[in-house]
Amino acid sequence: MDKEKLKTYSQRIMQIEKEIQTLKAQWPAHSVKAGMLQQLEDLEEELVQLRHKIGQRDENDATAK
Repeated sequence: MDKEKLKTYSQRIMQIEKEIQTLKAQWPAHSVKAGMLQQLEDLEEELVQLRHKIGQRDENDATAK
């Protein structure tokens, strides 16, 4: 993988991680809206895919164990 793609993927990974943190900070104690849950799932899936592309294992990914 060339350095430019790696840099782009790494930047997107950091951006997704921040988006997940922001979303979780807004998470209500009860009755999470379906849209928020879907957004979290979408972000986490994209994060797993990007980490896979750069060969970085996700500590939360059960298939990595």
